[in-house]
Amino acid sequence: ERALDLFIFHDGLSSWWEKGAQAYMRSRGFEHRQIRNISANKGTRYEDKIVGDSPEMCRALDSHGFADLKAAILAYSSFTSVYAVDDPRRFKLGTPDEVFRSIERAWTVAPSSKRIVEDILALPRVLSKIIEYEGCV
Repeated sequence: ERALDLFIFHDGLSSWWEKGAQAYMRSRGFEHRQIRNISANKGTRYEDKIVGDSPEMCRALDSHGFADLKAAILAYSSFTSVYAVDDPRRFKLGTPDEVFRSIERAWTVAPSSKRIVEDILALPRVLSKIIEYEGCV
């Protein structure tokens, strides 16, 4: 019922907007599902693109989701510090491999699905504010 009721957003990440990436989006039928700036910045490298990495436009993982993940890793590291160093339940951050394993484990619970949905559903409110303040948030 809502299969075509979607939109895709990414900030000014150059690899997202490069010709090859956009050709792929077009081949998958998603080129018109992207939020893009279609009326400003004509003749500049930002034509038809979202400009920059503005905090108010960061949704889901870019800003809030990764902050949730980082908070979970730090909390779990603290909570499990009472276990012996060789205990597999312990979250460790001493070496790159230990950090990676801790990230993988925390990723299964943070950010939560509820948090991701909440963050993405806030985008229309954020866009309304940007329009209301004529681009100045």
